[in-house]
Amino acid sequence: MTWATSHNNPEYRRQLKDERRKANQQEWRNNHPKNARRAVPKLTVDAETPSGSASLKALREIMADVEAPMHRRIDAAEIVLGYELSPAALANADPTIPVSAASFLFLQTAAGNTDVPEGLRFRCLKLVAQIENARASKANAGIIASHRTLIVTLVNNARRTELIRAGVFDRVIAANVIWTLSAADDFDEPILPQPTYAGRIEQDGRGVGSAMHNLQTDAQRAEETHQILLGVAARNRPDDWRKLIGSPTFGQK
Repeated sequence: MTWATSHNNPEYRRQLKDERRKANQQEWRNNHPKNARRAVPKLTVDAETPSGSASLKALREIMADVEAPMHRRIDAAEIVLGYELSPAALANADPTIPVSAASFLFLQTAAGNTDVPEGLRFRCLKLVAQIENARASKANAGIIASHRTLIVTLVNNARRTELIRAGVFDRVIAANVIWTLSAADDFDEPILPQPTYAGRIEQDGRGVGSAMHNLQTDAQRAEETHQILLGVAARNRPDDWRKLIGSPTFGQK
């Protein structure tokens, strides 16, 4: 121990005293019953939920009691939140539907109330953020999965078109040969050209030339998109579907 951190050093003793005083003040602001009751006296919550055990019912009653210390109400809400919005419940919930759990709404309201002590608000914000992050992760995963499914559908439509043009599609299907791409496959997602036409044709005929030009451009873009989709292939397995077109087994007779 150096002189700077020795209890014989008056400056070090004064520093420890200041730190203890600040910690005590923060504890008083966060947990003193008088402070907690004064924080949000009208912060109400519906505790009438039929599901759950007797202990959960008692915790909901504490959460809904406006006369109870705020830190006790938050303690109860945190436990109830673990039941109402457990990981399993979040996994099965629709992320586009607003959360209606009483515990979540209570914590959300407390987190946004400036009369609640800062330490308690931070605690509420942390609990609310954990739920919102879990819901956002599920929503993002759903968007990614939907986009991937769309790409697979477009690729398979392009392949089907080529097999039909070659006159081998029916025989390929009859032979039960794998020619499709699957969402489970490992493949590079293509970058597809985006449509840009935003014009219109007026009643007096204005815009016809521009529209015809854009139709030609759209046709070129559609063919470009078709070729890009045909170039997508699985990397985790043999996916040389083009051989089916020139194969003697499936070729024109």
